Amino acid sequence: MNIGFDAKRAYQNTTGLGHYSRTLVASLAQYFPQHQYYLFAPKITSLFAAENFSNVHAVEPSSF
Repeated sequence: MNIGFDAKRAYQNTTGLGHYSRTLVASLAQYFPQHQYYLFAPKITSLFAAENFSNVHAVEPSSF
């Protein structure tokens, strides 16, 4: 199954909702590897390393 997340918080917030979002996506990717996870964010930062998971894909808009 393809699952999309609004990952703005995972990439922008360093505490609270950001930590929760990163932990949620990492746990889902680890325990349910049969699914593909797409993280949609306006800006990709180094707060979450999607490249550490083969089934997690960061999606950034190409233009406005």
